[in-house]
Amino acid sequence: MAHLIKSLVEKTLPPKSGQLFLRDDEITGFGLRVTSNGSKSFVWEGRINGRTCRDTLGKFPDLSVVEARAKAFEYKAKIARGENPVGQRDAERAALRAEKTFAQLVDEYLNLHAKPHKRSWREDERMIRRHLPSSWSSRRLSDFSRHEMVRLHQTIGHEHGHYAANRLAALLRTMFNRAKLWGMLKEENPVRGIKMFHEEKRERFLTGQEIARLNQALMTEPDWRWRAFFPLSLLLGTRRSELITARWADIGFAQAVCAFPTPSPVGLTCFHFLGQPSRFSKGCPVAMAMSRALWNLRAAAARLTNSLRGLLAMSNLRSFVAQSTREQ
Repeated sequence: MAHLIKSLVEKTLPPKSGQLFLRDDEITGFGLRVTSNGSKSFVWEGRINGRTCRDTLGKFPDLSVVEARAKAFEYKAKIARGENPVGQRDAERAALRAEKTFAQLVDEYLNLHAKPHKRSWREDERMIRRHLPSSWSSRRLSDFSRHEMVRLHQTIGHEHGHYAANRLAALLRTMFNRAKLWGMLKEENPVRGIKMFHEEKRERFLTGQEIARLNQALMTEPDWRWRAFFPLSLLLGTRRSELITARWADIGFAQAVCAFPTPSPVGLTCFHFLGQPSRFSKGCPVAMAMSRALWNLRAAAARLTNSLRGLLAMSNLRSFVAQSTREQ
């Protein structure tokens, strides 16, 4: 036995094989283990509930002699109170190994929540890939702090704008809320309580050049039915189902009035797109007058979107086109 001090630990040579133990003469059970490869670790061993137990306190020099001695004394105090420090540490290690990583949360969130319930799940996936560090993937969920999330929110706001920062914070808050609901996180949601940036209401009107390009895209549509459908949707503000199932009898050409969904004046401009129903019966759907293939909007929507490519101001129109295809 010897009194373990820093100089003694440093000069202790490794054995040729196996391991060597130096017991401390002050705290029973406290010692130094030295292996043949030169690794030195502080250990505690003793009897707990009638069983001999040994636990590694830490490696030298990462853990100093003074720190190791304090941990050994803490073990003895817990045993005197009837506790099992070795069992507690084993349970903590097992819980840490079982704790989910952020990559696992991303996978669970996308597959169990976003994809089944959100049409915009691809936008969630895009924000995760674009704004979050790849190093987050292997981190345990309990590692994240509110301070870290506040700093991320501030950084994204500075580099990508307040709107992007607020959307990302809202997404992360939802993800960590789901983690708590699913039992993946026991700590508080680290994104909870983050103060969002003030967002100015954004309003954008098309310029004359953009309107001309929109009209050109609409008028060059090869299918006359879609050439009427998209302008009418924009002018009337109807749902896809309302317009596509409208009958010629619902339209009063003389009075410039339509009866879907409720009678309302539509203006002479709309009738330019409809033409005259002379070759169709009045019970025939307006947009379905020639072919049932008209129900498939995707090809026409793709043509229109491609014609508007590069016009960032057309984002609302693109949303309108996308919504038209999703209503099927």
